[in-house]
Amino acid sequence: MKESYSICFTSHDEVMFRDEADHGMFVNILAIEAFRTQSEILSDAEMSNHVHLNAFTRQPTQFAGRTRMSYTKYFNGKY
Repeated sequence: MKESYSICFTSHDEVMFRDEADHGMFVNILAIEAFRTQSEILSDAEMSNHVHLNAFTRQPTQFAGRTRMSYTKYFNGKY
């Protein structure tokens, strides 16, 4: 059964998005992982050093973990 979850990603001492391309990549990764885990994004807010999401999902840990790991790999590879 799907439930609503509030999810927050933070980068602590680093910015998450250095340019528009980073922001666009995060949104794309978010959409891909939502599709893969059959999750629905109810709302999102991206700031320079953290992101808030409200997701309707059966797999909150898998959805959040995959999103975070995919974006981290992208960011670290780029910078």
